[in-house]
Amino acid sequence: MLRSIVDEFISQADRAFLWLAVAFAAGIAVFFTWPSDPPSWFGPFFVATAIGGVLLRRRLDLITGCALAVLAFGMGISAAQVRVDAVRAPVLEHEIGPLDVAGFATEVEREPGRIRVILERARFEAEGVSRKPARIRLSLPAKHGAPRVGDRIVVRAVLRPPERPVVPGGFEYQRFLFFERIGALGYSLQPWQLRKPARDEGMLNGAREGLENLRRDISDRILAAVPGDAGAVAVALVTGEQSLIPEPLQESYRVSGLAHLLSISGVHMSLLAAAVFVLVRRSLALWPYVALRVDLKKLAAWAALAAATFYVLISGMSVPAVRAYIMVAVVIAAIFFDRRAVSLRSVGLAALALMALYPEAVVGPSFQMSFMAVLALVALYEHYHLRPIWRGIDGEFRLGRAVAVYVIGLIATDLVAGSITSLFAAYHFNRLPAYSLAANVLAAPLTGLWVMPAGLIALALMPFGLDGPFLTLMGKGVKAINNLAITVADWPGAQVHVPPMSPVVMSGAAFGLVMVCLWRGRLRWVGMLPVIAAMAQPWLATPPEFWSMRVGG
Repeated sequence: MLRSIVDEFISQADRAFLWLAVAFAAGIAVFFTWPSDPPSWFGPFFVATAIGGVLLRRRLDLITGCALAVLAFGMGISAAQVRVDAVRAPVLEHEIGPLDVAGFATEVEREPGRIRVILERARFEAEGVSRKPARIRLSLPAKHGAPRVGDRIVVRAVLRPPERPVVPGGFEYQRFLFFERIGALGYSLQPWQLRKPARDEGMLNGAREGLENLRRDISDRILAAVPGDAGAVAVALVTGEQSLIPEPLQESYRVSGLAHLLSISGVHMSLLAAAVFVLVRRSLALWPYVALRVDLKKLAAWAALAAATFYVLISGMSVPAVRAYIMVAVVIAAIFFDRRAVSLRSVGLAALALMALYPEAVVGPSFQMSFMAVLALVALYEHYHLRPIWRGIDGEFRLGRAVAVYVIGLIATDLVAGSITSLFAAYHFNRLPAYSLAANVLAAPLTGLWVMPAGLIALALMPFGLDGPFLTLMGKGVKAINNLAITVADWPGAQVHVPPMSPVVMSGAAFGLVMVCLWRGRLRWVGMLPVIAAMAQPWLATPPEFWSMRVGG
């Protein structure tokens, strides 16, 4: 029996790289779930122990594979420790103010009635504050206007420390702000004053300010062409600025299961890259001189990579957008090296790259839901290859078959991705959209065939002032999706509330889902056992009747 188990593990040797990515993620997760910061030697200890085991073994077998897994685990812990040390910044300890705060605006977000501004290099005079925060986020009245990125402003504000979780195990808002290096939050009811307009202060700062102001100019142009809620959603799809969307509409998107459309993620990035790739390749194929002398596929891949890079830059470089960009970049890199573009290995490479840059993303819902969805879909299509059944025996295109394949593929994709992500949605948000499948089956074609192509064309024609008609067309498509989200959210029983789920049980379920996707053979279905346990646990556990929390200290 032991020999058969060893043989089973060895037969999966070609998937070892993917499991190293899982071990890397496990190390990061252990670091962030530790009650306090682990000692600095914790990660290097695992790394040194694993390297010693590999050197002593000197052959590839099960023990060496386990040593490599320990090595990846230790590297995950070390990556998280390095990231924490790199972003560590002073945090305000108590509320102060009102007082004058001066600083440079590095991020500006507009909300209905309010403006959120992040100040860097802030200066203020206050008693009892020895270590001043590196960055401060302020909430300002919208009626006083919004500064531009790079402006040095003065605000009369009240500052306070970042909030702690509302309940034990709740959303770690402090941790989110920690990695943004924001050490204080504040608000002001008075107008802000401009001390110095934006100007270039070095190449890096100048480029950042230019990109942020370009995002704002693009947003203003979209809002001028597409008024109302449709314009706010269109801005979110193009520049990633979701703060303009009214809260009731955002809630409708959440309840209907369409909230993923508001965040620039894999759907938007892949649609953009694919559209540019096909357009460039087909267009250059019409030029015989170029088509006979240049590898059009790789040239189109370069164009798609450039378009995706521009898109992620104007999107504000949010974690979902960066994650989607890395995934698209890995796929395009596979085209450059004549390798299979979409595979589990490319998913593993993208995950490792993102975890190395942003280790904190591992414990967030965006990373977990998006990568698990992609992992499940790639694993599905690796096992079940689709044949081009949209053509007849004579090779001619059949429209009816093509539509059927598209609809069936859309339903299968949403069923698989929705089933995988629903478990993580229940854990993080304690609710599930009941009609997500119906909403996505209707919204996905509108997004992929109407809204995003119109937005892409408008963005390309914007420098020439010819974007108006396409922005109007995009706005009509967005309005249709808004109405769909509102309609589905109003259906009876549109969302199911789920009791809190144990982190330990959820971790086991995540490992089980990874096993189902990565393992080959019937043994993979053992991974469904912890998944079933996770689905049942919230309904079997008795939640506490009240929370006792220690204040201060």
